[in-house]
Amino acid sequence: MLYAAGAKPPNNKDWAGESSADIEWAHAIAPQAKILLVEAASESSQALFRGVDVAIANGATVVSMSWSGGESSTEIYEDNHFNVPGVVFCAPSGHLGHGVSYRAVRLTWLRSAAPL
Repeated sequence: MLYAAGAKPPNNKDWAGESSADIEWAHAIAPQAKILLVEAASESSQALFRGVDVAIANGATVVSMSWSGGESSTEIYEDNHFNVPGVVFCAPSGHLGHGVSYRAVRLTWLRSAAPL
């Protein structure tokens, strides 16, 4: 486990449950995979992107992001976190049961109909 900001973030029961489910599914799908949990400092986009960057810097070749967000005028500037040769990014298509979240509609990313 790594803390993206270098220190353990405050406990969050919602994120803990989401992370546990993601890790259990990843292990079930790929039991021999090395699974690295990177905890972001907060739910802010900046902190979550930092978590992605830390995962990649520590050798991740598949990054499962069970978080999403709406489209914004700045998303083109956020894509640089995901333009990494040899790394697959998995993003949920939407947590609300309808609509599509921005990270799931990028053509270069693997999409999922359910959170990973």
